Amino acid sequence: MTKKYSGISEDFFYEYFANREIAHAIKIKNTKKYGIPLSIKDDFNVVPPQSYVYL
Repeated sequence: MTKKYSGISEDFFYEYFANREIAHAIKIKNTKKYGIPLSIKDDFNVVPPQSYVYL
């Protein structure tokens, strides 16, 4: 289920959230996949927090 709905593997999920009692998720509707990926750092000169890098 993690791969289908979150884009990450189950192993990554359990490793990332290990030793945490609380976790949060953001549900995103109506996504658009671009032919050429955009880099928030290179294209917009913004460095997001580590936890947002996976959006």
